[in-house]
Parts: sequence; structure tokens; C-alpha cells
Amino acid sequence: MKTFAYIVSPLTMKELKNYIPLARLLPDFLVNPFLKSCSPFKSFYFKKIRSIQDKEINGFTIVCPILTRRLGDDAELNIILEALRLAKKNGADIIGLSGYAAELADKRYFSVTKKADLPVTSGNAFTAWALFEQAYRMSKAKGVALNKITLAVMGAASTVGYLTARKLSTYATKIIICDHDKEKLAKLKEIILHLNPIEVIIETDAESAVRSADLVVNAGEDRIARALLKKNTLLVEGAYVSVPGSKDPIPADLAEVMLLALDDKLVNYSLGETINIDKLEEIADIAVQHGFEVWAPDAPVL
Repeated sequence: MKTFAYIVSPLTMKELKNYIPLARLLPDFLVNPFLKSCSPFKSFYFKKIRSIQDKEINGFTIVCPILTRRLGDDAELNIILEALRLAKKNGADIIGLSGYAAELADKRYFSVTKKADLPVTSGNAFTAWALFEQAYRMSKAKGVALNKITLAVMGAASTVGYLTARKLSTYATKIIICDHDKEKLAKLKEIILHLNPIEVIIETDAESAVRSADLVVNAGEDRIARALLKKNTLLVEGAYVSVPGSKDPIPADLAEVMLLALDDKLVNYSLGETINIDKLEEIADIAVQHGFEVWAPDAPVL
């Protein structure tokens, strides 16, 4: 039976307290001093995750308190590497990274792969696929053709945003890619146009982008206020997956490391800022084989 580790880096004190039950009883000013010297630590366990193929895995969460420090990339990378060592020490066969830990590992790909003794994934491929599938299923459910409307991908300069925009561009005729990094957006536009001769609009103002779109896919960190949307605009926000035997959906990045463990695919999968677009279809196929399903409550399964 394979074991996976899932490393999280909470963005807020509220998120952090989800992983430290005792901290929920304390005010923030008492928790902060503890975090400044806190090393990565184990938190929740995942016991007997079973696929429809009757394969079974176990796992555990490691909390990596990076954002409480902001020491710079090198020091923060060392904290991630410490978390990776902790995962190996506790028997993990593969490691999933989430949040800021994943973002930093993507940027420092060679440092992570060189020093990590285990395969690592950030979950970006399945997260992007989950956003794409929701958009596709929602448009079908509403009777809207993707090639007849304007799509907007928010956070398009991120790895997930890049992959999502690439995938959607094969179905669209007009797409807005929005983020703050114009240089990355320009490169993304060039790639899309090389593969698909469609209309691609670069936008750095989020409000302008969402007001111009008929379907908005949010691959960024900031939530989108529905008041900004046009009437009847479809919104895809959040990437979650239903797991066999569980009532509650889980984040797609967590689902990805589970799937890789279930499938005995112990490799560096979604890692780095350049990920092969074919991995979206591949991880989606693996998900079907094991009974994992993209969670889209507003759209039926096709």
C-alpha cells in the first residue's frame, strides 16, 4: 500500500487553525510568536482511501508555516525541503504540494528535484483540468457554445491559469487572458495563436476583464465579486473533486497526489512553470479509472 504526503502552506490564520485544532482556542497574538520558530509538522491523516479498482492508499498532511515568516526564497525553500524530509521520514512514497509551497517549488524546480529524495507534484494539472471541465460542463448545461461567447481566464499568468487558458483556447474563438504580468501574458498569447488562430485579448484590469466576458474561469487567488459580472455570465471558481466513499469533495491538487499514489505513478508530475498540456488529459483518464470525479454541482456529468 502506497503512502502520500500533502504539504500545505496556509495563507491566513483562519486556514492555519484548521490544521492546528488547539490554536482555535487561542487569540491570534498568542499563535503568531509560536509560528515564527515553528518547523513543519504533521497534522491530519488520510486512512484507507480506496479507488473503484479496489486499490488502497494512506496519507498525511504536513503543515509548512512559510507565510508567517517571509524570509526570502532561499530560506523559505529550505523550509519546504525540511517538510520534504519529514515526509520521507514518515514513510511517504510521493509528495503533493499546495498553495505557496507549490508556487515556490515550481519556481525553484531544479533545486527541489535535485534535493528531494521523493517524487513531487504541485497538483496543477488536475486543478487546471477541473477548471476546464467545469467550464465545459457548465456551458453544456446552460446550452451555451464556447465558440460563440467571450471567455475570460483570471490569473492566466500562473501555471494553472496558463494550462487552463491553453485548454480552453481549443474550444474558443475569443478569450481574454488577465493577470498583472504582461510579459507572461504576451508569451501565453503567442503560444495560443501559434496553435489556434483565435482572438486573444491581454487584460491587466480584473474588473474590465470580467465585465467583458460571458464565461469567467478564475485561476487566481482572489475571489470574484458576482456584482462585477454581466447578467447571465457563467462563473467557474474553485477546483474540487469527489472521491469514492467520501461525501465531501477535496481540492484537486490533493486529488492529484492521491491518484498518482493509487496508480503507482511515482514521478515528478505537475512540477515547474512549464507543464506539458497533455498531462491534463492523462490525469483526467487516471481519475476516471479510479472513480474520482470533478465536482461541479451546477452542471451534470456528461
